[in-house]
Amino acid sequence: MLDVLISGGWVIDGTGNPPYRADVAIEGDRIVDIGRLAGASAQRVIDAEGLHVTPGFIDGHSHSDWTLLSNPTAESAIRLGVTSDTVRNCGHDLPPGTAASREATTAHRPPPTVHAASTGVSVP
Repeated sequence: MLDVLISGGWVIDGTGNPPYRADVAIEGDRIVDIGRLAGASAQRVIDAEGLHVTPGFIDGHSHSDWTLLSNPTAESAIRLGVTSDTVRNCGHDLPPGTAASREATTAHRPPPTVHAASTGVSVP
């Protein structure tokens, strides 16, 4: 039995080919099969009928190196499907941190809230 089955979605696989209808089978943190998986069973089935199923997106110009100080779990990027960020591409960087500067930047921040991806698994 699979851990997760994403069923009936339109897969956009990043190759440049047109989207195609398929199911995506996940065991642990790995995609183990993609195709029409009639009869497959899983602990959790996600109905993706009419939806697109895509790999994670790379944000080629983010400023997450700055925003992670106030949003350490990067909820806004995760909700958009971003799994990788490129940072430091504007020619600036955070200064070296000290105990006092870390305290100053985190003193008024609420505790982080962790949001799982829609499938509940991280797929590299």
